[in-house]
Amino acid sequence: MIGEKILVTGCNGFIGSHLSGQLLNEGYQVIGLDISPKHQAQNIHSIIGHANFKYIVGDVTDKALIETIIDSSFSKVFHLAAQVGIERYMENPIDVVRTNVVGTLNIIDACLQHACYLFFSSTSEIYGKNPNVPWAEDDDRVLGSTSFERWSYSSSKSAAEHAVRGAFKQQGLKGCIVRFFNIYGPRQSEAFVVSRNILRAAKGENLVMHNSGAQTRCFTYIDDAVLACIKLVMEPNADGEVFNVGNDTEHTVHEVLSTIVAISGKVLSIETVDTNENFGDAFEDIMRRVPKVSKIHSTTGWRATTTLEEGLSKTYAWVLNSIK
Repeated sequence: MIGEKILVTGCNGFIGSHLSGQLLNEGYQVIGLDISPKHQAQNIHSIIGHANFKYIVGDVTDKALIETIIDSSFSKVFHLAAQVGIERYMENPIDVVRTNVVGTLNIIDACLQHACYLFFSSTSEIYGKNPNVPWAEDDDRVLGSTSFERWSYSSSKSAAEHAVRGAFKQQGLKGCIVRFFNIYGPRQSEAFVVSRNILRAAKGENLVMHNSGAQTRCFTYIDDAVLACIKLVMEPNADGEVFNVGNDTEHTVHEVLSTIVAISGKVLSIETVDTNENFGDAFEDIMRRVPKVSKIHSTTGWRATTTLEEGLSKTYAWVLNSIK
């Protein structure tokens, strides 16, 4: 219902900032919570002064803070706050686990207390290295050893999913879980393959590719992902369910980088980085990551519609403008 009061955790993040902006556009009151100090919250600079937006600086692992923020005036909580990025969870797994598990438990408790609908943001990393693609929502998880920090993110998100689903089933919590597949677009941090290489192309630098580039991914433009989120929380049949959100068209990483070069119109090379030399065996690159998206389509009618070239072109134009 328009005018509802909604909390978005991780609102200064890539997906959180786009989602917050769209919710405001649709007439909702949005309270944004993020760990970034207000003067550093660059992703939300366009909405920070909006009459229906309030920004709170804080950490979701702070239970007392969460208890003071969430009350019965909120109808929904979009919980997107998380530690993401492979470099981060290989270097600092304890923070990854703390934020993704403890923070989620705090949000669950507050939502249960005040009967708030909970939208939980999960990840395609849940499936690990299961070779049997496309992955349906109830497919097996195949992970590496706990001696490899690379799996801390997947493990922390799966533990959080178990907690959320337990609250759905045993305690009557309303909500849904979404597993995002390679979302990209304006304002994404440089830690990801598309954002890193679009920035390099805009600066006239050679692109960087991990290993052979034969790995395939299903890249999903941010506007499509945000629309999926909003459709799901408005759909009663989505309650208590888990959904893949992604484009189901595969592209090799090399194809994506070649498309970026073509869009730039520049003469650029693609340099190869051997992950075994840079990260050791713990990197464990996944060769194919493909979602089965029939569930969300049959439930909401949603399907990703932005083509790779269209989405990369929009993102490249935004990056060019941002570095002027």
